[in-house]
Amino acid sequence: MLLEPLPPFMPCARGANGPNVKRVQEWLNLHGIGCDIDGDFGPATDAAVRRYCATLSGLKYPGQVTDLLMADMEAPITRACASFPAVEFLTAVVRYAEQHLAQHPREVGGQNMGPWVRLYMRGREGAEWAWCAGFVRYVVEKAAKQTGTTLPFTLSFRCREIARDAKAAGLFIEGGARPPGPTVHWPGTIKPGYVFLKRNGKGSWSHTGIVTAVHDDHVETIDGNSNDEGSREGYEVCRLIRGYAKLDFVVPA
Repeated sequence: MLLEPLPPFMPCARGANGPNVKRVQEWLNLHGIGCDIDGDFGPATDAAVRRYCATLSGLKYPGQVTDLLMADMEAPITRACASFPAVEFLTAVVRYAEQHLAQHPREVGGQNMGPWVRLYMRGREGAEWAWCAGFVRYVVEKAAKQTGTTLPFTLSFRCREIARDAKAAGLFIEGGARPPGPTVHWPGTIKPGYVFLKRNGKGSWSHTGIVTAVHDDHVETIDGNSNDEGSREGYEVCRLIRGYAKLDFVVPA
């Protein structure tokens, strides 16, 4: 069962404290209105909400964060997870990855923290929860649900376990540098919508993402928990260009 994009929210106002207030503060920061993420709805948070209403939403601030106001703050997740007209499975994988990229998912409040991380990691967050595989899992499962596709195995939150399960299912494609020669066309079997795994040189894998375009000597990807340098422990969803030398691939269905 997929985690619902938006868990229930209880309206809150000045003087409140707890997880609902922290959620408001996270989204204020994600919208570029900085305030402490401490779960305390004090004067600073009240002023930040007023600024959000005045400059970003156009909604009147009624003195509390209502369901309507919270939905406005969380609209990026709603847009990222929205369904679309019927397409085949691999196209849907790429389409969902693109939709999420367009909303600029990123961490907030610390390493591997914030509402986007919790979405991809089924409520988990924190330094120990690198979320690249969670992003892949969420996108692939949403595409499967959208298209009525049965997945051959459940994608793990760990890269090495994805590789293990894909090998057991016969859906692992060992990559490598493109062989030399003008007539060689490799990898002819890699398709947009496949999952890549980045080898770490120690017989395991350190990062994963979605292939969005395939070329003779490189692929284009959308990765979670990365950055412009292609880090395995970044802070956002981003688009990258990668050579084949360190990549293996998984057929998701």
